[in-house]
Amino acid sequence: MPPARRAAAALGIDYRPETEADQSFMLALYVSTRAFEFSDLGWPEETLAALLQQQYLAQHRHFRAIYPDGEWLVVEQSGQGIGRLYLNAAEDHVRLIDIILRPQSRGRGIGTAIIADIIDLAHGGDKSVRLSVEKTNPDATRLYRRLGFEESEDHGLHQAMICRSPAGGRIQS
Repeated sequence: MPPARRAAAALGIDYRPETEADQSFMLALYVSTRAFEFSDLGWPEETLAALLQQQYLAQHRHFRAIYPDGEWLVVEQSGQGIGRLYLNAAEDHVRLIDIILRPQSRGRGIGTAIIADIIDLAHGGDKSVRLSVEKTNPDATRLYRRLGFEESEDHGLHQAMICRSPAGGRIQS
């Protein structure tokens, strides 16, 4: 169930299933979102790399255990991997498990287009879209609000959000 490709296709975005051969790329994506959290600790580079790899593997196993039917996609632009998109379809909603784009692909409308397509796909089936965002990520929270998400549940370090399906129609991206 990759998302519809209307908005993302206009930016040259496509998706393919993640494979074992993608693990180095997926680790690098993960590190690109987390390394800054540890940059002030002064740890040796190899210690930090080992910690981030351990965290990535724990997250990898956790996502697959919680969402055994999830879709694990590589986001590509012009045939090059630029990110990951993890989704899970439930009876009444689509869960955006995770989305990460390479740093050089951020801030260019790609994430907005991908999420707009997910919303369009879900709402076309009269489903909501649900996600969880770290409270320490205000940029992502602003993006989700702009796309129609609202806070639903507080989970401590994370905020659950939902984009409800409008009765009988789709949203505009």
